[in-house]
Amino acid sequence: MAEVTLDLLFELTKRVHDEQRALHNEMRRLAENQLLQARSLEGVRNSIGGLRDDLELMLRTEIGGLFAHLETRLEARIAEQLAVRT
Repeated sequence: MAEVTLDLLFELTKRVHDEQRALHNEMRRLAENQLLQARSLEGVRNSIGGLRDDLELMLRTEIGGLFAHLETRLEARIAEQLAVRT
């Protein structure tokens, strides 16, 4: 069986420390990526919100135009019917 020496303990401790440093760096990198993704998601949400407002305005305008056209057609039809009766 291998004899445990201070050099062996030092080498093992150094390896553990190096691995912990690597894990710490990886955790920091993951945290930075998570922050970037959160910012990106917020940008997407803002873009979708702007598109939603534009779509709502477009639909309201289209529906308003359809109602105005319907009103014009109804007025013309009513005028025709009144002209026929008089």
